[in-house]
Amino acid sequence: MLASIEPGAPPEAEWRIYHDTTQEEALAEPVISEKILVHNHLIAMGSGWGHAARNSFLDSDLDLGDDYWLYFLDDDNLLHPGFWAKAIELIRDHPEAGMFIFQQERAPGIFPEINLARCYVDMAQAVFRRSFIGDERFAMHYEADGDFIMRLHDREPGRVKVDQTVLCYYNRLRW
Repeated sequence: MLASIEPGAPPEAEWRIYHDTTQEEALAEPVISEKILVHNHLIAMGSGWGHAARNSFLDSDLDLGDDYWLYFLDDDNLLHPGFWAKAIELIRDHPEAGMFIFQQERAPGIFPEINLARCYVDMAQAVFRRSFIGDERFAMHYEADGDFIMRLHDREPGRVKVDQTVLCYYNRLRW
């Protein structure tokens, strides 16, 4: 996964990787990069498909301000080589936006186009401005990422930009 994150990453990019201590493989070596700043965190998630880690981050007292951008990448997804350039372009060209939703490449037969409905928008298909999220948090069920994205979309649809560019690979590490 790190090999898909590093190329093209701006120097100010930081990644926070949450390791689920209830999973044996999560207690392996921490992720280290010489190209980008990586923070490793241990958290007992149990299940919840990563949503507990996302909520933990959103509830953290990190002093990052309120205007930074967030991207949540699941452990089985990969970034497209054009992710960084396109994400930076979208943010630059749409300063009013609170969230961008983009396309992802999926294995054959898995809902191929963006469909703004629950469970059709995957976590890896959205980039969020922290201030746009506000107090929203993830529920602890499988479709919670799609629900979270749709709640944000429905709250302020005019601040959500949809782009059909493929910027990630859905469950690519499982193909």
